[in-house]
Amino acid sequence: MENSKILKEEYIRGHSIGSHSYDHDYKKIYASEDSFREEKEKGFKVLNDILGNKFETRLFRFPGGSFGNNKHRFKEILHEEGKVYADWNALNGDGEVQGASEEWLFNRLKETVKGKEKVVVLMHDTNAKESTVRSLESIILYLKNEVYEFKSIK
Repeated sequence: MENSKILKEEYIRGHSIGSHSYDHDYKKIYASEDSFREEKEKGFKVLNDILGNKFETRLFRFPGGSFGNNKHRFKEILHEEGKVYADWNALNGDGEVQGASEEWLFNRLKETVKGKEKVVVLMHDTNAKESTVRSLESIILYLKNEVYEFKSIK
């Protein structure tokens, strides 16, 4: 896998690691219960292939979020399997605008965390999101100054 070295380093450092899905094709993932299960399991299998069979995680993030009633059955499937899911309630907007500047991402984050006691921030870490990486230090400092704590989701 392309980023397996980074994933292994994150795991060794004790970061929480959750699965997403194998693909990011919403129509395919959410076409049926069987499609959802297959995509979910393929995503978990990739993590096990990289991190070893002893690696376990219950954490899953729905591609596109779990928002809306159309995901109710998929949430039930996770619950039946003893898995949990996490959604975001804030973001930096790197999925909204291609090539956004660091300043724009920082300001978008400030807009979306405003007035919230707890935040889970959605950001992306692909090669195409270099400004996200460059804005991260400012974002972390801002959130710390706003008295947010950083915790792992498990």
